[in-house]
Formats: sequence, structure tokens, C-alpha cells
Amino acid sequence: MGIGIWSTGLLQDYDAAKSFKKPVFFFLGGSSDIAYGKRDYKNISAGIPKWKGNLNVGHGGTYNDANGGRLGKIGASWVQWSMRGNTTASAYMTGQGATSDGG
Repeated sequence: MGIGIWSTGLLQDYDAAKSFKKPVFFFLGGSSDIAYGKRDYKNISAGIPKWKGNLNVGHGGTYNDANGGRLGKIGASWVQWSMRGNTTASAYMTGQGATSDGG
């Protein structure tokens, strides 16, 4: 199981991401997101699997859209893949699904 980080970042302990030992998935709201986790993503140690989805939608993301919008869809795919072993969901995360279908 991995760590899912939605629309946030490490706001005080900037080096904490270096201690992550599990796969990490970031779902970010772009540079206007007050808790933009781009720095934290870069601080994860080499060898730790990581993935970053970044839509320029701000801190609130698309979660108020129907079914959570694009970030809700990718978040559901991550949960299905990482917690339930759903290979269809893993294809969405590792293939072109996250960028090609418009969400």
C-alpha cells in the first residue's frame, strides 16, 4: 500500500518526504494551490516509487465537480489499484489514461 497526498504538501518539515519508504502518489492543484507539494515530490529519496498528477485547478481541486471531477477519477483509480489490485486501474495510472481521456 502507498501514500496518497491530495492537494497538500509538507508545510513545516520540508525534509520529511526524504523519510518516505512506501510508494507515494501526489494529486496537486497546480502552482496556485496554497499547499503545492511539488517540492515534496522532488525530495522523495531515489528508489521510492512516486507519481504526480498536477492540474492547474487550485487548492480545492475538482472535488466539488460531479464524481470528484478529474482528480476524483484519478484518486479512485489509485485506490482501486493500490488497495484492491485492480489491473484496469493500474493501466490508467501507468499508461496514457491520466492524460489522454480528458477525465
